[in-house]
Amino acid sequence: MESLHIHWRNTDRSAALEEHLTRHAGKLERYHPKVQGGTVTVRKNVHDFTVHADFSVPGSELNVTHDHDDPYAAANLVFATLERSLKQDAQKRRGQVKRHDNTDT
Repeated sequence: MESLHIHWRNTDRSAALEEHLTRHAGKLERYHPKVQGGTVTVRKNVHDFTVHADFSVPGSELNVTHDHDDPYAAANLVFATLERSLKQDAQKRRGQVKRHDNTDT
């Protein structure tokens, strides 16, 4: 991955959470070899945290946001969604997506 930028809004930087985010972002390359870096924003709201991620791969932009009272859980949900999207994209590129026959019988 080219680079990862982490932004903190309404909360102090957490080295542990930053490491957690960096580790998850690094795993995205398993699903798409050309992840072109991204931005993750961690925002403290009144009652919860919002984690928003923007990543680029050739041909598309991935934008995912999740809210949770635990920032680690929000991050896990964001990266699980990103991984699913990248897996689906990889399947399409390899032609492994099932096509439904729309013939009426």
